[in-house]
This record gives sequence, structure tokens and C-alpha cells, in this order.
Amino acid sequence: MPPKSSVSENIHKDEPAPKSSDQIQAESLKEKGNKFYAMGKNHAAIEEYSEAILFCPNWAVLYVNRAVCFRRLGEWRRVKEDATKALDLDRNYMKAHFLLGLAYASGEVAQPPVLDSLTYGYSFDGTIPSNSVFSKSPDSSVASATSRLISHLLNGNGAGKKNIGVQNPIPDPSAAAAKVAQAERDEDESLAISIKHLSRAYDLAREKNNNVSAQAEVWRELAVVQYRQWKRQAAAAKSRRQALQNEIHQLLGLELSTPLPPRWAAVFKDLEKLDLAPEAPPEVPSALTCPLTTSVLRDPVIARPSGRSYERAMLLEHLSKVGKFEPVTRQPMTEADLVPNVCLRHTIMQYLHEHPWAWGEA
Repeated sequence: MPPKSSVSENIHKDEPAPKSSDQIQAESLKEKGNKFYAMGKNHAAIEEYSEAILFCPNWAVLYVNRAVCFRRLGEWRRVKEDATKALDLDRNYMKAHFLLGLAYASGEVAQPPVLDSLTYGYSFDGTIPSNSVFSKSPDSSVASATSRLISHLLNGNGAGKKNIGVQNPIPDPSAAAAKVAQAERDEDESLAISIKHLSRAYDLAREKNNNVSAQAEVWRELAVVQYRQWKRQAAAAKSRRQALQNEIHQLLGLELSTPLPPRWAAVFKDLEKLDLAPEAPPEVPSALTCPLTTSVLRDPVIARPSGRSYERAMLLEHLSKVGKFEPVTRQPMTEADLVPNVCLRHTIMQYLHEHPWAWGEA
């Protein structure tokens, strides 16, 4: 059974291609790909979409459909490639922005993982390969000394050659730390790019205003990535504060276990607030949450009978499945009584920007 469909997995079926001979062939191949996709045969679908691209390379839908298949297979680099190509052809393609945002959030499309590039091996002549962490050490004397040591061990006596292995030499800590730091920067950059594309996808979904479920899915993914980014920033801020506290302890001649004087303790309390990383985040104000879900409002609408604001999707579901009345006051109402609360929506986005921990409630 193929997985449940989602906004990025809803491949395009009805959009017609311009009817030249090549494009008619591309349309036929696309339909075959759609059928394979519906059957869960992603590799077969990819082959059909790829052949269709040969006939119609400027049809953005083909790249998005193929990217959806790659997403199912977890091939995020291919998702990135196809979504990027689709945006080159149509910069306002909502699903392409969404898929590209997911690809960057996967953490698999930036630089290769740090451990993949940490090569600790040596050649048997005692030299250091160019891809070794030692060859990239900022301290050339470390690399030189290490090379001489390995050469001595390998070329000394037979016992040394036999007993001193070359599989797991000790890496240069400074080079390894630099690579870890670079990996951290790469992940931060990937999350920032992901947020940019997911935000654009959400704006485009709202502009269409005809697919509430699509808007909801994009919002959920955006909230997840925003919260991940805040968690990373909060952890980094806490680490910086701890390092600074340790330095202050040393300057004051105090043991690390000794509490700081009240004046310094107050300074670090203020720093904690400035870092937007509270140890115990407060609750989101109820005025910014939906009475039905208690979650942060995404698309607030005003119910005319009472003036209360609700999440649009939840209120529409209530009117459809429960009854034509307002949930809290039980006053009669219909869909015609819903008014978008634009001011509240902007207020919520500003609140989330200033209190990023609140994305966990969104």
C-alpha cells in the first residue's frame, strides 16, 4: 500500500501540457508515471517522468512529480535537484518550495556528514594523505611532527611495522573540532534555507486559499523546523553563558561549584532573557490560541455572532460535522459568518518571531 497522500505527494494529474508532438508524448508518459505512483511503484514512476522530461524539459510539473517520488524513497539530494529545477521554471511553484524546504530540513543536502570527511588513514610510506584531517590542521607543525612519528614507527623495525597499526591513529583534535564546527554551521544554514522555502510555500498556499489541508501541512512542517532552529539556538546560547560563567569564576578566584555573587548572578539572569532561551518557557497568551485546540492560531477567523477568533479549519469542521452554531456560545452561525482576522494573524507571526520557543505550540 502506498503511503497516505500529502501536499507534496499530491502529484499533478489534470494540468494539461501544451499540445505539440513532443509535449503530447510527455503528457502520455506523465500519465503512466502517475499510475505507477498511485500503485506505490516509485522507481517505475521516476523512469516515466524522466523520459517525459526528455520530450518536455521545460515542464515544471514533471520535476515536482519526480521529486515527490524521490521524497518517498528518502533521496533528498535528488528532491533538492528536481525542486530547484522546477523553481527555475516557475519561481512561484508552491509544491516546489515545499519540497525544497523539506529537503534542506532533512540535513542531507548540505556538505557531506562530518565523519565522512574525517580520514584518519596513512599511506604505508608514512606520508599523510591529502584527505586526512592532519593534512588540514591549521598548525602545520602538528602535521609535520605526526608525519615524522608515523614514518619512524613504520620504518623502524619489523616489530614496529607489525604491531603498530595504521588503521586508527589519533586524530588532530583541532582539525576535528573545526570540522564539527563547520558541520554545525552547515546545519544552521540548511535550516535557515528550509524556513525560507517553507515560509514561501505557506504564503503561496494561503494566496490560493482553496486547500485548507495543504496550508495546514505546510504550517506543521514550518513549525517543526522553526522549533528545531530555536532548540539549536537555545542550546548554543546556554553553552555560551556557561562558558562565560566559568571565565568569571576563574577571574574571581572561585570554584566552579561556588555560586556567583548576587550582582553577577543578576547579569546572567538578564543574559538568559536576551538569548530568548528561557529555562521554563511561559505559556502562549490565550488570545493567540484557538479555543477548540488550544494551539497557536495559524489562520484565525472571527465568528460574527460573538467576535471570538477560531482556527478556520477547526471551525469549518465543526460547522460541517457538529452543527451550524458557534462552539463556545452556541449561537446560530454559518460559513458566511466567518471573517478573516488579519490583524491577529500578523500579531501572532510577530509574537512567534520574538518568542521562537512558541513554535512548539504551533
